[in-house]
Parts: sequence; structure tokens; C-alpha cells
Amino acid sequence: MASAARSNPSNATGMGEPLDLGNNIFLYRPASASVSPLNDREEDITPAPTLVIICTWLGGASTPRVHKYVAGYRARYPQTYILLLRTVFADLAFRSFTALRARLRPARAAIVDILQKTAASSSGRDVLLHVFSHGGCNTALQLMASDPDDDEDDSDATTGAIALVRARLGLVVFDSCPGDASFAHAYQAALISLPANRPLVRALGAPLVGGTVAVIHALQSAGAMRSVHDLRRDLLNPAAFGPAPARLYLYSRGDAVVAAADVLAHADETRRGLGCRVGIVGFEKAEHCALILEDKEKYWKAVQEAWEAWEESEMIQHVGKDVGESGELKAML
Repeated sequence: MASAARSNPSNATGMGEPLDLGNNIFLYRPASASVSPLNDREEDITPAPTLVIICTWLGGASTPRVHKYVAGYRARYPQTYILLLRTVFADLAFRSFTALRARLRPARAAIVDILQKTAASSSGRDVLLHVFSHGGCNTALQLMASDPDDDEDDSDATTGAIALVRARLGLVVFDSCPGDASFAHAYQAALISLPANRPLVRALGAPLVGGTVAVIHALQSAGAMRSVHDLRRDLLNPAAFGPAPARLYLYSRGDAVVAAADVLAHADETRRGLGCRVGIVGFEKAEHCALILEDKEKYWKAVQEAWEAWEESEMIQHVGKDVGESGELKAML
């Protein structure tokens, strides 16, 4: 299915070399059966996910930023396959949906291979999709919209990939998304793609990023390109991920790119429109797509409890001041 690893996003983390499937797509295979999971819960309530699909944010292609999430899942679910889809600037700025779907062919092939060979041992809804910001949302939507029959270069092995995911998807985690379509927020999001530790690159790149975002924003405003408004609507479409999977929204009041109010509004629309279980967990000061840096234990507790809640028919809510709650975790049907 893939060649030997050509690059190493884990960078000697002890997780093992990922398979580089090409097109910024990496597959982490299950660890040795002798590796014990890091269990943040008092007891195991549900089986571990068979497959975790991570769609990164714009700028989430760097090793240090991605590693903490891959390592977190690997520590808690060592027998789980992890499929990492990196989002790059071209995906949002230049690539058409057709081109992006073609880029995702290796991911579809990996999904089919994993889900077919684990079908006999599947516990049912055993796939977890974790998306970050608008870049991750866009990648996830195009992955789920990919139709191998539309791509003459696709092999028969990828046929049915999306049907397999929809049939076994149990939870979708939205980290720092979705927001609004304002220019200021789009510009801040694009700046994240520039390396924070290279001031000269940021100084030279910021005007280019700003100009590109301005052109894209103008085209979106004129209706010539799809916007965040379209993305928000697409995420509410039951055809995207199906109405059955639960949703977990993670957000921060300190996020300068995506406002807490926009995330909360979308969570409410999802609950009312799709009728699925929705969880919300808020952070206070974390920057965009950096919630885990504010409170790693809280972050992973939210993900684990949301995953467990798929079987328990309840979700976790931690909405704090935004809706007048005390800020403590509580169950929500």
C-alpha cells in the first residue's frame, strides 16, 4: 500500500517510523501488542478506536506542532492506526476541490485497507475523525466527498472508502473551528503557516500572505470562490459525516482566529439540525490550535470522555461563562 518511510514527522519519538504515503499523508501503524495504553480514566469503558484520522490546520504541517497529537493518541490507544493528513497553504489558496480530492487518493486507499482487514473485529462505530481549524475542516470534507468513480486514475481498491468511514465513524472532534468569514480572521489563520521561530521569513512572508488572503477574500465576497460560510453549512450537511457520529467542539476564548461565539453557535446548530450528541469544552487563554498547551490533561480527558460517551449515549459539556454555566464538566444528552 505504501513505500518505506521517506520522512519522519515523529522525529525519533519512540512511536516508530510512519509510512509516508505521499502528498503530505502519513500512516502510523499500531504499536507492539506489548505496549500498554496510558489510561487517564479509572477503567476502560469502551474499545479503543480502530482508526484515528487527523486533519491538520494550515501551518500544522510542522513536526513539533503535529507530534503532540499523534503522540497523545498513540499513548492512549497504542493498537490504533493513525492517519495524518497535513493541510498546506495551496490546499486553501490554489487547489480546486478536484485537485484536493486527487491529492487524498493515498488516504482513501489506506482507509480501505485498514477498515477492510479489521472488519471482523470491529466494535461498530470505531473510527475517530479529529479536525483542526478551517484547513482541517476543508480537508475532511473533501476526503468524505471524494468519489473514486470521478477519478480515472483511482484503482478499484479505493471504491467504497467513504462508505466504510461513514458506516464506522463514531466521533468527530472539531478543534478551534469553525469560525467566520472575516478578512482579519482569515489573515491571522494564514499567518500561522509562517514559522514562528524565523522572524525574517515571517517579515517577508506576511505581505505576500496578506495579499493572497485579500484576493481570496474578495473572490469569496463576490461569490467566485467558496467561503467559510459555505464550509459552516457543509459541516451541517448530514451527507458530510452522517448524522450518527457524535461531535465534540473544543475552543478557546483567547483564540484570535476563531471566536468562541462562532464555535458555540455552530455546535448549537449541529445539535438542533442533525440531532446528534454534541459536546463542548472551552479553554480560557489558549491561542488558535494550541488548546493542548493550556491544559493537556483537560484536552485529552475531553476527547476520551467524548469517545466513551458514544457508547453511553451522553456527551461532555464544559462551556463555562459563554452560556452561564459553572465551568464544570457535566453530562448532556
